[in-house]
Amino acid sequence: MAASDKLVDLLTSNLKKARKPKDYEKLREKLATIRTNRTAPAIPESPENVREIGHPDD
Repeated sequence: MAASDKLVDLLTSNLKKARKPKDYEKLREKLATIRTNRTAPAIPESPENVREIGHPDD
């Protein structure tokens, strides 16, 4: 989906007008220091997950 120039201009101008929350920097620092000890969930392998996708003529 393509965005029109007018829509991009409108969104850009709205972003420039928006103010950062007063504790924005503290939140950024907190999020940067979070280290999770959880592992990523395992995804069960199925034929769809392991089959290589290629051109049908190959």
